[in-house]
Amino acid sequence: MIDRLVGTGSADHISTLSVRDRLASGDAIEVTRNLSTNLEAIIGLAPDLVMTHSIGDPNSDVYPKLSEAGLNVVLNAEYVERSPLGRAEWLKFMALFFNREAEANELFAMIEQEYLAVAELAKSVAIRPTVLLGFSYQGTWYVSGGRSYGAQLLTDAGANYLWSDSTAPVTIPLDFEAVYEVAAAADVWLNMNPAWPTRAAAIADDPRYGQFQAWQRDRMYNNTAKTNATGGNDYWETGLLEPQVILADLVQIFHPELFPDRQLVYYQKLP
Repeated sequence: MIDRLVGTGSADHISTLSVRDRLASGDAIEVTRNLSTNLEAIIGLAPDLVMTHSIGDPNSDVYPKLSEAGLNVVLNAEYVERSPLGRAEWLKFMALFFNREAEANELFAMIEQEYLAVAELAKSVAIRPTVLLGFSYQGTWYVSGGRSYGAQLLTDAGANYLWSDSTAPVTIPLDFEAVYEVAAAADVWLNMNPAWPTRAAAIADDPRYGQFQAWQRDRMYNNTAKTNATGGNDYWETGLLEPQVILADLVQIFHPELFPDRQLVYYQKLP
């Protein structure tokens, strides 16, 4: 339904080529950049529908102003789902606005079947590697909570997430030392700073990263294999509708014997 799109959020963060082409041709325009929303531009488009989100902060949520302007506004909240399949299932929500429910149901059934098949394969493993996620940003290391989307992916992929005992559904802010105490000997490190093209870049940022066993044993993988020149990462676009592919990437990283001939799609090993 790309031909219905007339406005988007920050263009630099967009990876999907069909959307970028539509922006380049002028058939769609950028109406937000970072935390700034151009309400006049949105009104000028006279859209039938404006889809946005809410974080519960009146200082940054724009949907009240959009509604006050007389626009039809709906909130998309797939990002709060803890389940990878739960996030993908939001395609059914999107389909409702275009009378494409039957197609969405068929697509999701295929996604679900493939995801569960990969997860079932991972259940057969005898050894589950320990996993560290994230990196320290301005003095704080945000690790995924034990009841989060990221933790669910790791469990389904046959890994042992080091914060799985946490009941938090969102990220947990920790200092560097607290993370090191738990994860110094982690087997694999995932989802680190997207600005690190290599392992050397990590220790150039902070030499302490080199003390982690995953760094020393060359087992660092980032979800940046499909990132474009402006920073748009397809992991957060198409990847949301392909949780089975992301899961297969993780199984391949943790248990390469299960997928000996497969190539990684969304993940890449840091050289």
